[in-house]
Amino acid sequence: MMETLAPNKIFASILLSMGKDPNRMRKQEGVYKYGNKVIFYPKANILTTKEHISKYMGWGYERLTEEKDFLITILPNKIQLKQVKTITY
Repeated sequence: MMETLAPNKIFASILLSMGKDPNRMRKQEGVYKYGNKVIFYPKANILTTKEHISKYMGWGYERLTEEKDFLITILPNKIQLKQVKTITY
């Protein structure tokens, strides 16, 4: 019989793989967060990351935010992330 992982354990292992401290995660209204940069929606199995980037636009650099959504798949011995969407604004 396979044991179901708790959402906080899934998010903690993802944070560890990203090199972040899982002790800094928090739960708010059913959503797990690490600051404002990494958000985990356990009911939808979606992980969202936000990152500030600078892009040269011809006249100078513009600060943009890049948001990536990943679909999380739980396999018997690993957690797999598949990027499903990227938005830059």
